[in-house]
Amino acid sequence: MDGLHLLGGGHDALFASTVRPTAEQRLERYRAALVAHPDRFHGLRVQFGEMHQRAVKAGHRINYAGWQKRMPALWPRTQLR
Repeated sequence: MDGLHLLGGGHDALFASTVRPTAEQRLERYRAALVAHPDRFHGLRVQFGEMHQRAVKAGHRINYAGWQKRMPALWPRTQLR
């Protein structure tokens, strides 16, 4: 255990591989992480998602491949070929 550093300044609980966290424990860990590291872009993501849903329900087709080519920073793990 020497040299062990917990993630998030100790907010991420350490569980042995033989112990599975319950749903309540996982939810509590999530809440603690959210309080410790608030999401700066939550409001923008909600707004974008609502606009996206309205567009899809109105029958608009979204060109995701075009988005990836024009705005690669939105998909940092995606490698365009």
